[in-house]
Amino acid sequence: MHNSLIINALLKWCKTKNINEIRLDVYENNPSAIKAYKKAGFKNI
Repeated sequence: MHNSLIINALLKWCKTKNINEIRLDVYENNPSAIKAYKKAGFKNI
C-alpha cells in the first residue's frame, strides 16, 4: 500500500515537471522491490 502511494506521488510530480522518463537501479537480489516496481508499471530494459 505505501509503495503505491509513494510511486504515484513520484509519477504525479514528474508529470508536473514534464519528466517523461524515469530510470531505476534495483539490485537483482531485491525481488520485493522488483515486484513492486513491475506492479507499478515499470519495465526491465
